[in-house]
Amino acid sequence: MPSARPALAILLLLGFLAPAAVLAPLAAGGDADDPDMDDKADDAASGRAARDLIAGWVTNETVDGIEFDLQMSALEPFTPYSDWQNLPVVYYEFFFDVITPQGLFSYSAKATVPMHGPLAAFTTYDLYAVTYGSQGAVLNQTPIGNPSGRYIVNAATISFTVAKSQIGEPARGDIIEGIWARTQSASQRNTGDAITEDTMLSHVSPGRSFTLTGGETFYSITITVTSPTSVNASPEEPARFDFTIHSDSEKAADVQVRNATALPANWTMSTDRQYYTVDAGGNTTGQVTITPGGNITNVTRRITINGQFRDDQNATRSTENTQTLSVLIPPAPGSGGGGGGASGQKGQDLTVYLAGAGVAGAAALGGLYWYAGIFKPARRRERAKASFSKIAQQRLGKAPRSGPTPGGPRLLLPRGGPGGAPMGPTGPRGTPQTPLGPMPPRTPGGPSGRPLPPRR
Repeated sequence: MPSARPALAILLLLGFLAPAAVLAPLAAGGDADDPDMDDKADDAASGRAARDLIAGWVTNETVDGIEFDLQMSALEPFTPYSDWQNLPVVYYEFFFDVITPQGLFSYSAKATVPMHGPLAAFTTYDLYAVTYGSQGAVLNQTPIGNPSGRYIVNAATISFTVAKSQIGEPARGDIIEGIWARTQSASQRNTGDAITEDTMLSHVSPGRSFTLTGGETFYSITITVTSPTSVNASPEEPARFDFTIHSDSEKAADVQVRNATALPANWTMSTDRQYYTVDAGGNTTGQVTITPGGNITNVTRRITINGQFRDDQNATRSTENTQTLSVLIPPAPGSGGGGGGASGQKGQDLTVYLAGAGVAGAAALGGLYWYAGIFKPARRRERAKASFSKIAQQRLGKAPRSGPTPGGPRLLLPRGGPGGAPMGPTGPRGTPQTPLGPMPPRTPGGPSGRPLPPRR
């Protein structure tokens, strides 16, 4: 219709001035060759290649979102001139279900492409919550958000990136299933229902399911020592341990084996390779060498090792486990700590000598105790007895020959008189002492007061 041409020319001009869409996909590659669903070509109702679905897949999961792609036989860089009078609108829909612990929820991502200039600059992208009937028919669609989208002409692909926050926050281990797709067309000149151009599978018979990873590559790597974990060593003969690294990861990793605990002073640790490449689901082997340092003997040192690697986000990660190695430094030769042979005999002799010295020391201590605690006090008592007896005899010899003076002091003498045995605490042969009568007072002279003649 001639009156419509100026409006269409303006629309095309605006299309040139609008920001251009991406010309090449950002997908991680490979999904177009192995799609989650596909459909035979050239079966669109209108016969238009841009409305003919041939494949679809789920890809490029990140922490925050996930991508859904639809591929056609071709995409139109602009609306053909023959369709201008009809003002066509084409709808591309990708349907999917999300299964989480909270239940199953159905959605669809829809691209609405009006009559357009280069690269469909006025395409809009919407996200809907979908309600199905018992036979898989779509009963209702409620708009809930706006995914980002791309209209990729050279790959004949329409791509939707849906935020996880808009579809129930699915996490690692949750599932996307029930995928199918359809294209529809309508005319802006009438209000009639859209016509279904092509359908790829259905909600009753959907495509392949997709298990979410959480947007991160899964890594699980373990290290196991396969040789004895306790080994004798010396600076001349270091300890060597064989190990195996196993990976249950989704990708390969380059693992470096390191000590997880500090090495003793002057000790060193090395491996036969700097890095050990272990494939997803695979194993690799290696050897670690620990060399003691310093002048030490008869000790045991324990060293813990593990593996470290970088994931696909360049973050440092560690193996799921550690291994503890024991390095034993034996006693020095001839020290007796080794056991057998002449060295062992010397150790036994030394034990006997030490035992004999112990007995002799005990005997010496016993003799010293007898001398200081028993013999010497007894001897002191005997000397005291003798001294006391001598003094008593001297006093007796100086005393008057007459009897005791009434009221005078009394002197204890042994039984038998002044001429008896030496005085002491007891009499001769242990007989009790006999008390004497009162002694007369001592005067300068004799009983008459006259001086005594000198002794001859």
